[in-house]
Amino acid sequence: MGLDMYLYLEKYESKGSWENDNVEGFYPQELKDLGERIYERNFMSKETSYQVAYWRKANAIHEFFLNGEEDKCQKIYVSIDRLQELVDLCKSVIANPSLAEHDLPTKGGYFFGSQKYDEGYFQDLKDTIEQVEPIIEFFKDEHSENYVCYYQASW
Repeated sequence: MGLDMYLYLEKYESKGSWENDNVEGFYPQELKDLGERIYERNFMSKETSYQVAYWRKANAIHEFFLNGEEDKCQKIYVSIDRLQELVDLCKSVIANPSLAEHDLPTKGGYFFGSQKYDEGYFQDLKDTIEQVEPIIEFFKDEHSENYVCYYQASW
């Protein structure tokens, strides 16, 4: 039990981009008939989600993604600019630890982990940089145009 945090890339594809796909293979059997009816009406699309980052009890990172919103374990859209801001903040705080409490403060909560600015806190920042930089690079690729990024936590 505790704060588990995920970053997802979701890809949306309209019917036209995969029109020749096998509808039967796309849907679980119990949704096959519904899928075929929607397909015939031209309303079909598909969305695929990929988990691309994970943290455990990195409550300062959680607080960053919440950005003042109430914590309801909701899905939160994250822009490429917001991801870059997070990486920049992590690097800045690692370079100057006195900024930690102001720039990337910890957050208390039910099994959210330590609120100390200790070795574990700074390891979370390093892990964040390591996980998020490749995602930022991915968004620079022309093939990323149908993807969006979401953050979600559970506790």
